[in-house]
Amino acid sequence: MNQKERGILLFLIATLILASILNLRQKWKEREGYLIIEKLDTKPKIAEENPKEESVGEKNYPPLININSASVEELTSLPGIGPVLAERIIQYRQKRQFKSKEEILKVRGISQKRYRLIKKRITVK
Repeated sequence: MNQKERGILLFLIATLILASILNLRQKWKEREGYLIIEKLDTKPKIAEENPKEESVGEKNYPPLININSASVEELTSLPGIGPVLAERIIQYRQKRQFKSKEEILKVRGISQKRYRLIKKRITVK
């Protein structure tokens, strides 16, 4: 390979690298633009889907679940609670009613982490 061929080869390699960089840059810009558009479109869609939403400032919280009277279905609606844990909760309360929300930690399988997930959604009315 002579000097002229090396020069042409280096030129072609440099051109390919530059084209690849520009192509990646364009794809990145398109991706960023798409994400921005996606974020802007989210709020109008929500408003259209729920035209009778509460006024600004009000939040639609799920109802509290009374762990002293909840069914298996209600208990399994809680995050991290499946049918097995729901049955354990029911078995525990059949022996003694829960006096506080924290008492659910005595049920086998209810860890601190799981309790943190459900504590704002349960009550012992």
